Amino acid sequence: MKPEVVDVSRTILVDGVPFDQLMERNGHPPSAEAKRKQQEKLGKLMRQTPEQRSGPLRDQEQDNISIVREVPKAFDFQLVGEEVVCGRPASVLKAAPRPGFRPQGK
Repeated sequence: MKPEVVDVSRTILVDGVPFDQLMERNGHPPSAEAKRKQQEKLGKLMRQTPEQRSGPLRDQEQDNISIVREVPKAFDFQLVGEEVVCGRPASVLKAAPRPGFRPQGK
């Protein structure tokens, strides 16, 4: 069995770009080495131009759009009922993979 790793992080914005800052790993503060690596990543992000910083965000947005477009093509959905989740009504769907589906994106 593989041990479970639990990270607690906070997200800060660096000129509008989210950066996850590790606060705890398995209930303990990050090691000195982990802190050093994190500072290096943060420093690199801060030295980037706005155009360089926006590139990964643009790529992530394109990946998200691709996933949203492909999920309905990849599965056959069937409404099987309704449930209450956190006090709100929710639809219950059954999703079966479509045979032969080939994704176009990641």
